Amino acid sequence: MGWLLSGIEIRNAGTVASHGGTLLDSHSMMVVLPEHKLGIIVASNSATSQGVVKTVATEALKLALEAKAGIVQPEPVPASSADVTLPPEQLARYSAWYDSMVGLVRVRPGDDALDASVMGHTLQLKPRPAGQFGLRYKLFGMIPVQVSAFDGIRISMKKVADHDVLVGHFGDDTMLVGERLRPAPVPQRLLDYVGEYRIVGQKLGIMPDRLALRLEDGLLVGECSFSELPGFVLRIGLNPISDTELLVSGLGTGKGETILATSKGKDKVLLFSGLELHKVTN
Repeated sequence: MGWLLSGIEIRNAGTVASHGGTLLDSHSMMVVLPEHKLGIIVASNSATSQGVVKTVATEALKLALEAKAGIVQPEPVPASSADVTLPPEQLARYSAWYDSMVGLVRVRPGDDALDASVMGHTLQLKPRPAGQFGLRYKLFGMIPVQVSAFDGIRISMKKVADHDVLVGHFGDDTMLVGERLRPAPVPQRLLDYVGEYRIVGQKLGIMPDRLALRLEDGLLVGECSFSELPGFVLRIGLNPISDTELLVSGLGTGKGETILATSKGKDKVLLFSGLELHKVTN
């Protein structure tokens, strides 16, 4: 089992290691402080509890650390929220498709900030010092508002090997949150696969009730939604490597997997991770 050594804000406690588990209908978080022989597991069978299990685990462990070792957490230092003005040509350099830990993101330049479309919502990326961007939610896709969940979160871009990666800054911690994508030319044959799809065969567990393959701004996009999760739209970038194979774009778990574009009779078929998807014809 892999352990994350960043992302949980517990100060003056030595090593803080965590491991989270996530399914569409349940979430869990395990955090341990090896030097103090303290640990906690929080589990939930709620589809919307991903942030809650992390918060509960962190706050409970802080209290346990104080009770056992007398270590009280310092007051958080507010992150600088000073705005930085970037010229339009510099903002335009960020315009691209990005893979992220929450799915596909399309970034476009605005007047004095960047707009990021993700999971059916729009975020504003406001320039901050040191090449970072702060996050604000755009109500109705138009009105930027500050959301407490985004307080203290900053995003920046770094060059790592041959990858332009997105780095998330959470207090003193940083983590990989995504990668800038470089869409490859789409073979003519794969254009015939663009459309809506249905799952054929036995469905196991929670399955999407709406599936589609789209072509947007030169990128093949896989899209799905779930009746159990209203408003949640998962989108992934797909990189064709031949006229029969596509790879899931991005870095990290689940990335680089293969989708086969084949046929059965007159049906256009996509094969992915044991699923057989047939194109819906009118």
